Amino acid sequence: MADVFISYSRRVKEPTIALAGELVGLGYDVVYDVDLLPNDPKFEAVINGWIDEAGATITIWSEPALKSRWVPYEAKRAQGLNRLLNTHVEDFDPAKLPADFHGMHCSCVVECDTIYAALVEMQVRPAGKTEADLPPRAVLKRHAQEEWLNEVKDSTDPIRIERFIEDYRRLAMFREIAQDRLKRIAGRADARISPRATILRKPTDAELTALTVAWPGIQDTADPADIDDLLKDFGGIDHFFVRQAIRRLDQLRDSTPTKETTTDELAVSEAATLRLAPAMHTALIRRISLAADGALMASASHDKTVKLWALPEGRLVRTLRPPVGEGDEGKAYAVAIDPAGRWVAAGGWMKTGLDEYVTLFDSETGAVRARLGPLPHRVRDLEVSTDGARLAAGLGGANGIRLWEMAGWQPIGEDTDYGGDVYGLAFAADGRLASTSYDGHVRLYGPDGEMLAKARAPGGARPYGIAFDPGGARLAVGYGDSLLVDVLDAASLQPLYSADTAGLSGGNFFSVAWLGGAGAGLRLAAGGRSGGHRSERLFTWDEAGRGARQPWPGPANTITDLARTPDGGLALAGAEPSLAVYTPEGARRLNKPPEIADLRNKLGEHFTVSADGRRLRFGLEE
Repeated sequence: MADVFISYSRRVKEPTIALAGELVGLGYDVVYDVDLLPNDPKFEAVINGWIDEAGATITIWSEPALKSRWVPYEAKRAQGLNRLLNTHVEDFDPAKLPADFHGMHCSCVVECDTIYAALVEMQVRPAGKTEADLPPRAVLKRHAQEEWLNEVKDSTDPIRIERFIEDYRRLAMFREIAQDRLKRIAGRADARISPRATILRKPTDAELTALTVAWPGIQDTADPADIDDLLKDFGGIDHFFVRQAIRRLDQLRDSTPTKETTTDELAVSEAATLRLAPAMHTALIRRISLAADGALMASASHDKTVKLWALPEGRLVRTLRPPVGEGDEGKAYAVAIDPAGRWVAAGGWMKTGLDEYVTLFDSETGAVRARLGPLPHRVRDLEVSTDGARLAAGLGGANGIRLWEMAGWQPIGEDTDYGGDVYGLAFAADGRLASTSYDGHVRLYGPDGEMLAKARAPGGARPYGIAFDPGGARLAVGYGDSLLVDVLDAASLQPLYSADTAGLSGGNFFSVAWLGGAGAGLRLAAGGRSGGHRSERLFTWDEAGRGARQPWPGPANTITDLARTPDGGLALAGAEPSLAVYTPEGARRLNKPPEIADLRNKLGEHFTVSADGRRLRFGLEE
């Protein structure tokens, strides 16, 4: 029996061979079809046998795989056995997955550490091996070792180098280089130790204000004396700007132009990234967040921006721009706005080197105030407590949650005992925090961070959205792999009831929110990929989710997030991209449809170019 069966299209062989090599290197027994003929009478029986006997089936989705007769069949069979792990090639959009697999996590095939973690979560290990026998995660990160080493080998931060040694302790060559680096910086007269290597203190409010004012004036300076002056005043403070100043100082000292490196070449290496500045998002909106008074809404998008909107008119206040890079780097997956509207936190695919961060923006100016981290994986969700005192982040992979206090932007807690991505976080008015994870569990924490309860979600293997009711007595839970919407007791996490979803098919309800008041008028809302018609993706239920189901007019695409407005209404984000705000009765008081053309299925005569190349013709709907 093979540990892993790989389902793929033979037209896309290279990623399959590469992934199989990674897994074999870890000790897995891997099988995939290389010579079976589809018209062979034994084909179906052999494939079925591999799927049924394997611990997991990894499907590699690609455009040819979508058109294949067998890849969707193989994935469906593995899904029925609860042994399916979806991946995709780098140039494939996971949104194109067949309807049967909507809402299921789909990693890029090159993210070997994520795939490995998923296999471990599924209890699929090489035959005869326990978790302790498996190679360290560093083996799976070998494609990043050179980049990581290049950053560490010139570092003057002993803590960072020691962490590198710990991560790569089994790789003797890298360990010895890093240990040699530690010895050399200990003897350098100009060595500067990072604040992390000393006992530091939190900044006072006055120091925090002064540092925030001073940093923009020196962050791009080419004069080391300017940074020295800043560090004389703030060097004993543990803050992102201080760490950045130290790194900048090291760069300036190590980058004096020589005959091999000219001033012009240095200037080119720091060239700006040119960006368009449209008034509306141009890619999927992943999350939204509202200030306590409902006057400001923040939206995070795959177009690598976060936008601030004035409500109810829907006027764009400003565009916030996290650091960006090639490919996916810079995509905003999560956003949380301070209840008082003073700052906006954004997370997602926002790594610097190999680390991820949460970026904090000043709402008034758009300036970056701080970055929280480093974090071991991408941020899937961000939530701020109702008093604005704490910020929680849900991380991808088996990395759990992180918690910061926002007065000094300092970490105050974490829980890493998770087995999957954390896509849902919610604060109650009394400070309790609830989370959902793709490990199948819902967790509840007290205001002090102590875990109060943990329970397996009743309606699916991948709980996603979560929301406290206004009174804090109930939790609504939506799923990435189910059309169920459950309501749990917010003290014990025991199931109370489920909303009526009978007759719906073809998707999921991964976004949930509460509508109306806290009494008899309380209603439940859910959205995602569901319903028999394009407009039926948003539903509400009377009697706090026990009563009749009503469809509300929604976007023509997946609903990615729902949020309660202060008056008991509803704010919505759509993948088109689109935004909407509803009254508690269901009237749309704001509707911001997409301002870009939907170019899906623009084939043949649906997308034409004139003979002289000067004119295009295409429609604006699918």
